[in-house]
Amino acid sequence: LYQSLSPYMVTDLDLPEVSYISSVLMKAGGRISDAKTIPGTASLGEDGYARYDVDDAKLYKMILDSFYQEVPLSLTEEQKDEEELR
Repeated sequence: LYQSLSPYMVTDLDLPEVSYISSVLMKAGGRISDAKTIPGTASLGEDGYARYDVDDAKLYKMILDSFYQEVPLSLTEEQKDEEELR
């Protein structure tokens, strides 16, 4: 399939990468409900190729929301003692 479609597509993914992605998708039963879409807009470039312009601010927020968990600041006992003295 990849070989048949290659004259009609432009990608930087090679056959092993596409095969890997396909196998992961198949193991998930074809469901991609946990997949996230990079925020941005698709358009046709002046060169005639499709392009995707990423919204950097939204992507940054998505990365923080996906991979980071805020840890509440807790004072050490020494810091608590210093606070009480103030």
